[in-house]
Amino acid sequence: FWTELVVRARSQEALDAARADVEAMVAGFASNPG
Repeated sequence: FWTELVVRARSQEALDAARADVEAMVAGFASNPG
């Protein structure tokens, strides 16, 4: 039970971090095309 909660929490953090990286990359491309 606890291990499942920890795994879910870590996976959620990983998803949030990946989304933040993607958003930053997209923002960089948008502000600096080419």
